[in-house]
Amino acid sequence: MVLDAQRRSYFNFQRDLLQLQDILQKRVSGTVLQSAFQDLQQSWQSLLEMDVSQNEGQLAQGLTANVQTYQTEMSRLMRLLGMDILFLKAARQSATTQQRLQQASDRVAQLLQYCEGILGMENEA
Repeated sequence: MVLDAQRRSYFNFQRDLLQLQDILQKRVSGTVLQSAFQDLQQSWQSLLEMDVSQNEGQLAQGLTANVQTYQTEMSRLMRLLGMDILFLKAARQSATTQQRLQQASDRVAQLLQYCEGILGMENEA
């Protein structure tokens, strides 16, 4: 079961994802985008640290394994999103900018789906 503190962390992460998604849709400057991504990274790191400290004794549970699977994939997506944002800031041509925006938006949407999946596990438990 996802604990209350963990749920709050996932909701905060989800909120930060939605803010980044909004910034991507509005095509705001690279500095604002970079700042929003750094906030998202901080939320992600604090969420992971909380999960590690609270799940130390729960590794035998199947639910914890499912959450770890989601987190592994989310960590991969966060790294790729960081690269997308760096490339987006460096893009000079309109077509390249459009492609990078789409890639970053797709990754944010996927992260939101994973977040909803983790939060939905409590309803199934």
